[in-house]
Amino acid sequence: MGIFHNPASSSTPYKDDTPLPDSVPKVQELGVTSAPLKSAAFFIAAYCKEYNGASCLSERAEWIVYFLLLPLSTGVLSNG
Repeated sequence: MGIFHNPASSSTPYKDDTPLPDSVPKVQELGVTSAPLKSAAFFIAAYCKEYNGASCLSERAEWIVYFLLLPLSTGVLSNG
């Protein structure tokens, strides 16, 4: 059993070296930062604004980044 370390007082970022299970497909990383992904998210959110009626563009963009664009950028949703 591990020892609890408060993340607020940590001097280094958390890194988990546990390998993923074999059921998770291996994908090639694109090596992009969050900046182009967020830019695309704001574009998509602005384009869809009149259809879904949500008023908070930045919040919607964050959700698009984390639940739609990041899996696409890592190849998780691709067939290849």
